[in-house]
Amino acid sequence: MASPYPQALRKRVIMAYENGEGSFRELAERYGVGVASVNRWIALRRRNGNVVPLPMGGARHQPQDQ
Repeated sequence: MASPYPQALRKRVIMAYENGEGSFRELAERYGVGVASVNRWIALRRRNGNVVPLPMGGARHQPQDQ
């Protein structure tokens, strides 16, 4: 699984959106990210006031008995 995009990139995209520099699709193309990522970051900003990456999921491994 890929690592999250850096916070600095997320902030640049959000600032561009808030400054009216483009739509989700235009900003996604300009910054080389997916439209869904831009959408999610804007939603995070509106909901939480920040763009800190959420914890990544994955299976929790149980220790094996020996």
